[in-house]
Amino acid sequence: MKKLFVYVVKTIIRNKLVRSTIALLILSQVAVAQTRLVAVREPVVSTASVKHIGNPEGSVVFQVQYDNQAGEKFFLIIRDNDGNVIYQDTYSDKKFDKKFQLPQGETDKLQFIIKGPRNNTIQTFEVKTHSRMIEEVVVRKVN
Repeated sequence: MKKLFVYVVKTIIRNKLVRSTIALLILSQVAVAQTRLVAVREPVVSTASVKHIGNPEGSVVFQVQYDNQAGEKFFLIIRDNDGNVIYQDTYSDKKFDKKFQLPQGETDKLQFIIKGPRNNTIQTFEVKTHSRMIEEVVVRKVN
């Protein structure tokens, strides 16, 4: 009877030890996976900006600025809401500053994409436009 008791106790201890070891291994793998995930999602330092300048006579104007200190080649791509390329060109200006005049009403969503040197960095700006016409009529008594 004593041998059976010792066997049961050893089995229980062994099972708890095995479960603890497995749990520890799983937790360590999850921690490693989360560390890798965080490393992948590091934010890109924004060196570009897209600003709305105005709407002259049925068009919309945007100003794109990009600080390219190394003077390396980069790509500027403008896409519409269907993903079609409206504009694409390559530049190597150190202080890029250019205005783009696009027809108003053709698309309600634009995407400005700047691909850095050797495609190591990609900065994307999404522009959504909403046009509304407000007609206001004011009637007032003069006398």
